[in-house]
Amino acid sequence: MPNHALIILTGHLGRDAEVKYLTDGKPVTRFTLAVGTGYAEKKITTWYKCSAFGDRYQKIASWLTKGKPINIIGEPSAQEWTGENGVKHTDIAVRVNDIVLLGSKDDQQREQQQEHAAPTQQPDEVPF
Repeated sequence: MPNHALIILTGHLGRDAEVKYLTDGKPVTRFTLAVGTGYAEKKITTWYKCSAFGDRYQKIASWLTKGKPINIIGEPSAQEWTGENGVKHTDIAVRVNDIVLLGSKDDQQREQQQEHAAPTQQPDEVPF
């Protein structure tokens, strides 16, 4: 029986998603996800480095902006690296299989309206 790890996470994006291209030209959308556990003084935040491969994720990258809540399903792995000072670190990476945008539809519509709204001009003098 083959082994397979799958993780489901709900959190907030730590930064805007970035789309990069592999040597074969295929897009990979990368972002960080902050997931909080615990409460009050015992609350901790775990950061996940996420990579979503393929065109469908490239198409929603503009929606994946810092602070937005999302849900992901993916395959976790540990990535070890050594810093400049010689200290070893481990990051938790997730190869994303699915993304669900959270928040209300009203939030998304309000954001779209703000993006397309004409800038308002302020009068030079305010009549009193």
